[in-house]
Amino acid sequence: MKLQKDNTSHAGLLAMPLLIGFLTFVLLASMCAYLAYQRYTIVRNEERENAQNIAESVRSRLQQVLQYSLSATQAMTLLIDKQGVAVNFDSIAPYIFKAHKYIDALELVPGGVISHVYPETDNEAALGYNILQDPNRNKEAYKAIEKRKLFFAGPFKLKQGGIGIVGRLPVFINDKFWGFSAVIIRLTTLLKAAGIDTIGINGYYFQLSKINPDTKKEEFFLPFRGFSAKQYEVGVSVPDGEWKLSIMPVNGYKSFQAVIPVALLGFVLSLLGAIFAMYASRTPAHLRQLVAQRTAELYKSENRNKAIVNALPDMVFVINQEGRFLDFNNPTGNKTLMTPDQFISKKVPEILPEPLASEVMVCIEKTLQTGQILSYSYQMEIDNETRSYESRYIPQTNDDVLVIVRDTTEARKVEKALLNSREELRQLSNHLEDVREEERLHIAREIHDELGQHLTVLKMNFSFLEKNILETNSRFSPELSKIMDLINDMMKAVRKISHELRPGLLDELGLVSALEWYSNDFEKKTGIRTSFITDFSDSDLPDKIRTGLFRIFQESLTNIARHAEAKRVDASLNLQEKELVLLIEDDGIGFNTATVEHRKTLGIVGMRERAIMMGGTYNIHSAPGKGTIVDVVIPFSNS
Repeated sequence: MKLQKDNTSHAGLLAMPLLIGFLTFVLLASMCAYLAYQRYTIVRNEERENAQNIAESVRSRLQQVLQYSLSATQAMTLLIDKQGVAVNFDSIAPYIFKAHKYIDALELVPGGVISHVYPETDNEAALGYNILQDPNRNKEAYKAIEKRKLFFAGPFKLKQGGIGIVGRLPVFINDKFWGFSAVIIRLTTLLKAAGIDTIGINGYYFQLSKINPDTKKEEFFLPFRGFSAKQYEVGVSVPDGEWKLSIMPVNGYKSFQAVIPVALLGFVLSLLGAIFAMYASRTPAHLRQLVAQRTAELYKSENRNKAIVNALPDMVFVINQEGRFLDFNNPTGNKTLMTPDQFISKKVPEILPEPLASEVMVCIEKTLQTGQILSYSYQMEIDNETRSYESRYIPQTNDDVLVIVRDTTEARKVEKALLNSREELRQLSNHLEDVREEERLHIAREIHDELGQHLTVLKMNFSFLEKNILETNSRFSPELSKIMDLINDMMKAVRKISHELRPGLLDELGLVSALEWYSNDFEKKTGIRTSFITDFSDSDLPDKIRTGLFRIFQESLTNIARHAEAKRVDASLNLQEKELVLLIEDDGIGFNTATVEHRKTLGIVGMRERAIMMGGTYNIHSAPGKGTIVDVVIPFSNS
């Protein structure tokens, strides 16, 4: 009775095809709208992230330009003696100008009057100009005096022509204002140095602005293009406060355009789904009755039907204790040895080949005896093709079992494809890591060779300049010594950055020397006692293994410094039989390795992948309060 009532209610619902079609359209359209929104969100976030990265890059270059200005103005103050006289400006200014990029002119402004300028060519018009007497320009100059630090004015039209900004550093002698040490940066130079595109060639419009200290209104450096909801802003730190860098996509509708195909496809699918639902709802009544009758037959055996529903799309056999086939279900049309009418009511040994038939009978007997589910895997030849199967034997009554058979042939093609895909991803990761190492090596060499050579030449030239200056006037000795110390510190910094990118020892003297150097450097920087011992000579070690082991060692010590709270680290590299073993042990606080494995920490995953690509293994052993041990084992042959 309950089944009949249910069928009657369903029939009533299906009698309204328009309503069913409308509800189907609404449901599918809602799902597609959600997918379209997710697509829009992804594109929008990618666009925002890209714009933010570009803005951050421009901001970094702007700060570098302004830092050059500060350095140049500080260097020029050393040319002013205690009596307020500018000494050797014409001979030293060219060196300062050449050493500081992105500066168009240098000026000394005693008492507010421009008396010295370099280069003088194209800047003669500025000589003799008194900025403190110009009511349109003196406000920012007085503000620099008040703050006693470098202050940027502009952008405005320069006396020598063109648009630019002026950075003025007030100079005081015996606590009395002397004048300014100033730099001129033309607007075109500033934009070029910062990499700012003013016409949107690269897909973005830029705007650089600041708040006028007097009017409190925003002043724009570039042509004003209005504001947009897709405008991104970042602050640029300069000596007089905050400049605002804005970036706006040229194509403000890119994210919407990316969603249009998804929205159109969703609409079409929703419409087709609605039409199909309307068509299905018009199925003749006698077909619905036939479905109801078949459904009632399926519910005759509750346990059997539950198993069949749960097993779909597997094949289902009912076999009794004698091995006779009683029933069969194959909803997805899997390949069988013969048609059902050829094996139903026959026994297993009559159908299946030996020794598979014997194994099936053993499984049936064990299942009926134990009452437990039994699993069995096998292969069988069907249509001249060897196929793989997994079967489960489920007890139904005391005399028969339910055998659920799954064709796993395709799943094992898929599994192999996944393994191949994983291997391809690993090879890609290895290639990217190689590219990264090559780029590190290139950058390290560029920094060491190019920048190092320039600093060496700068030091030699300054030494010559220092000697000539001290021969005529020794009172500049302390200031010149400070400049020489600054140059030496810069050379040390260049060497440090070059070594951190790619230690030269790794390529010149090999892995062992690089590990020894890094251990000593790690101990100096962190204060953690570090020892490294080895009995291995790496004269013929391949570059990939040499680089991989060094990076694992480097990452491991970095993790120790960040998380371990260790007081001592012991490391070793030894050749044991035909395996190269790197061992790193610390006495830190340790951690739960199961938790780390669950989190899939990228650092550990990266080190494990490096070891695998070298044909080896990476293992980490730790427990809370017990320290940590990392061992890396790489196959190695002297040949």
